Amino acid sequence: MSGRNSSTEEAKMTMESLESPSLTWALICTALYSTSFTYGLVITITAGIQGSVIEEFSDVASLGWIAVGFSLGSVIAILPYGAFYRTFNMKWGYISGLAIFLIGTVLCGIAPTMEAFIVGRVLAGVGGSGIYLGALSYLAALTTDRTRGIYLNELSAAWAIGGIMGPLVGGGLSVSMTWRWGFYLIIIIGGITSLISLFFLPQTHLMTGKLVCECALSLDYVGFGIYIGIWVAFTLGFMSGGRVWPWNDGRTIASIAMLLLLLIIYSLQQYFCLFTSPKNRSFPGHLLRSCDQSLLNIATGCSNTAMLTTFYLSIYFEFTRNETPFKVGLRVLPFLCTYIVTSFIACLLVHIINRHMPIYCVSGFLMVVASACFTLFLSPSTSTGGITGISIVIAVGSGLTSQLGYTVASLKASTREDKLNAVNLQNLSQMSSTVICQVIASQIFQSIAARNLARVLAPMGFSHVDIQDAVVGTQSRVFQSLSGVEREQAVWAITEGMKRPFYIVLVGGGVGLAAALCMNWKRLYR
Repeated sequence: MSGRNSSTEEAKMTMESLESPSLTWALICTALYSTSFTYGLVITITAGIQGSVIEEFSDVASLGWIAVGFSLGSVIAILPYGAFYRTFNMKWGYISGLAIFLIGTVLCGIAPTMEAFIVGRVLAGVGGSGIYLGALSYLAALTTDRTRGIYLNELSAAWAIGGIMGPLVGGGLSVSMTWRWGFYLIIIIGGITSLISLFFLPQTHLMTGKLVCECALSLDYVGFGIYIGIWVAFTLGFMSGGRVWPWNDGRTIASIAMLLLLLIIYSLQQYFCLFTSPKNRSFPGHLLRSCDQSLLNIATGCSNTAMLTTFYLSIYFEFTRNETPFKVGLRVLPFLCTYIVTSFIACLLVHIINRHMPIYCVSGFLMVVASACFTLFLSPSTSTGGITGISIVIAVGSGLTSQLGYTVASLKASTREDKLNAVNLQNLSQMSSTVICQVIASQIFQSIAARNLARVLAPMGFSHVDIQDAVVGTQSRVFQSLSGVEREQAVWAITEGMKRPFYIVLVGGGVGLAAALCMNWKRLYR
């Protein structure tokens, strides 16, 4: 630890020598793409098992935490890991991320309670963010401007393929064996890719010539602590408020008040560089002085709102079609497949037309049109073909720009360090959008669905607890006891609640379109 943070012979390899066709470069890409695939798999695996998890632990109030817990872990790790990759040996940051990811996944697989499962999801999110951000950082550091976009898109393709497989793996194993085997499988894949990463990833440093202790002291620990506190206060306040705690409960009020206070403190601490320096502060706010970077991050966050579609389509098909977890997983495949293909096409397209503004405009327009259709026409009687068609249009709109920002933002940055900062900021925009949207959507869906169900079920003598239980799915005791008109009314009540989260996608598409119209028409490559 007392040695200098300097490059070894392995780290001195140039971009050209690394990128040239070789077994070493192929193994590096294999390691990065494999872990990205595993990260995508663990994100969406809950789409096929959430009903089984809730049923086993009998904890309806924690439904939203199954998805939010992972996203919370991911977003709180972005800035600390981003600083680590800028300051220390990327390889060991990447390995530590893999270790935390696997520990969290193991805890999910063996969890005896819902609380343990949620903690496992948070830890897996922390580690998953570390490995995905590490892969992005490696490719940003080791590739040239001309090829970076291709490699970043291949990385996102690996992530998306994992996302496609997640619902199928989770749903299939939930039916044939147990939902826990989905996590055991991830552990096996993660263990194999860990070995590849350990032996073949290069030692890469962006900051050289400094003592390790100097680098460690330069980090913005105060900023990291406040940043993490902001997200914990936000998630705790808005996930618990109105459900676990009443809105006027002191704990809800304290959480929201703490959120506002921490936001103010963090803004002042970053602006005036308290306990840090402009170069080392945790949030690379200087990039947002660029209109291009600001608009790209807004558009990326807005594009990511469309990922709510996978979660609520899963619930929709379970309620309206009474389908098995595996079949529900099949239903979200068209969205996910379209998303991955479109994101890859977008990367190729931006190289062909040499401009990004038109792609962002088309993306926002398609998201507005398709999400508006869901808010207007989604009902228990809507045809499967119609639902699939609308979801595909949303996937095209989101896929066009969800990953494109990584390429464009890195091209807009002037220095190598800022290219990495730009990539980190894009990842932060994605994950921040995910957490905020999931928390708000969960709050909207569960409150409206429960209220609608109360109107239908309360006259039949069902208690408040029974009604909350019915929100979980058609396998709940309440739904099992319903038949005929009563069941149809209950399904209608749930579907009405399902429509509301798509207003978030509608707003996201509209804001994204507005941001796109403000972008410049300049060529990306001269």
